[in-house]
Amino acid sequence: MIIALLIGRKGSRRIKDKNLIKILNRYIMEYPVLAAINSKYIKAFYVSTDDERIAKIAGKYGFQWIKRPDYLATDEALAEDVYIHAYNYLKKRVAHIKYLVLLSCNAPAVMAYHIDEAIEKLDKDESFDSAATVSIYNMWSPLRARKIVNGVLLPFLPEETYDKIFSDPKKLSCDRASGGNTYFADAALFVIRPKTLENIGQGYLPYRWLGRKTLPIENWGGCDLDVHWQIPLIEYWLRQHGFTEYITPYDLEKSKEK
Repeated sequence: MIIALLIGRKGSRRIKDKNLIKILNRYIMEYPVLAAINSKYIKAFYVSTDDERIAKIAGKYGFQWIKRPDYLATDEALAEDVYIHAYNYLKKRVAHIKYLVLLSCNAPAVMAYHIDEAIEKLDKDESFDSAATVSIYNMWSPLRARKIVNGVLLPFLPEETYDKIFSDPKKLSCDRASGGNTYFADAALFVIRPKTLENIGQGYLPYRWLGRKTLPIENWGGCDLDVHWQIPLIEYWLRQHGFTEYITPYDLEKSKEK
């Protein structure tokens, strides 16, 4: 069985009730839900949350509620612990879990075809532990990262580290892509084999649930909503992918099929 697992908790620090913000007349959490229910492969749908409102909205689309305990509904709670809690719940109810499709209420920049691509690629190559959407953000390359120490702006990484990261540091310049494209796991989608949660200690930080070998699923502009300036960017992404206040690209696909 391939299972969609949506996560989202009550409240938030930077943006109040960010999972329930409306963009294009839909709750932000509805976009990953729509991606899941329009996938060709997902057969079961669950939402892990402590928020009855989130559970109710997801429930309208057929998602079953995994009640998240209080200790996993704080600012300090780790996503990996939420995934493990939900996985342990599911193991007792599902005989065989092939993949978990991990989605977040505040990460709307995902389409059903991203999910299907990830599943199909994992089916073709069993050596991969997982798949994840990635977006190119060269403006946030390690080359450009800085930190402030005692009022002084310094490179984020020790200077000698750049010699190890880049094959020829002498070719680096102010050009954003001089060190090659910088890909970020944009948190829009993770598709994992259950073994990555069974062996969580072996995965790469900070996304240990991805295991050691991850397939990239190319996206652009993907992000999980954390600060207000991302809201217009998310709306732009949605419009570019066929969403309006009145229709979704999935509606158009269904009308063509008829």
